[in-house]
Amino acid sequence: MRISNLVAIFQRWPLKEGLQLCTSRLFKKMGFEVFNKIQYEDSKYFTLSALGLQVKKHGKYTAIHSKDFKQILIRRGTSDIDVAIQIFDWDEFAGLFSVIEDKNEIKTIIDAGANIGISSVKFKSAFPNVSIIAIEPDDSNFSLLNKNLTLNGVDYSSLKSGVWNKKTKLYFDRSFRDGREWAITVTEVPNSGPSIQSFSINDIVEKYAIKVIDILKVDIEGSEKQVFLEANSNLEFLDITRYVAVELHDEFVEKEKIEKLLVDKGFQLTHSGEYLIGKNVINF
Repeated sequence: MRISNLVAIFQRWPLKEGLQLCTSRLFKKMGFEVFNKIQYEDSKYFTLSALGLQVKKHGKYTAIHSKDFKQILIRRGTSDIDVAIQIFDWDEFAGLFSVIEDKNEIKTIIDAGANIGISSVKFKSAFPNVSIIAIEPDDSNFSLLNKNLTLNGVDYSSLKSGVWNKKTKLYFDRSFRDGREWAITVTEVPNSGPSIQSFSINDIVEKYAIKVIDILKVDIEGSEKQVFLEANSNLEFLDITRYVAVELHDEFVEKEKIEKLLVDKGFQLTHSGEYLIGKNVINF
């Protein structure tokens, strides 16, 4: 292995993990697979580096640097790297940005399901004057969300909450998909785990005295069913929303139903990756 490659590995990884990665590469040449998770994560680091991002170890975190933002911290061995790949490599908000004619009109964003804040930092880099309300239910995600938004000088308010169609008590459910940090769902069905208060989008509008939601981004692991499709779902918030970006989860909702609902409310629809993008052409 070249010295330059070794240096790069130990810039990205602490000593233990760096040695494991070196070992995995040696064994791979002999036809054996070891330390597959570290190999996988390092391949994603390489992908980000190829995009012009810098990836370096930073204490217990890995730090991603770019000319567009100061620093994003991610947790090694978690789904954080996959979120970063979706946003930077897959560029999943490109479709949203392409339908926005005037970036200066974007002043207020609700980031529902903000995870560790990568999407909010991306929004900040695209819309420098924006104020973001970032909502995330999970304690660990929420803690890192606040770190990342503060590090990058984002004008934000954060709310540790579920997003639902009403104020209620919700329970965490980690059985969805791979059960990792990006796949945490909530339910009204009681269980033995921790619980959290929920808010509706209308509650959030009232709480923060929002007049216009310039972008409503929704990635809430199936709770979009309660927000949009339940009989008692109050959709008044859509009347003051310019653009929506909703990640639909087929396990919970039929996308055609949400598409019809948004069209009926005056939105022109497109798709961008896993997101349904809507532009309000009736009220704006």
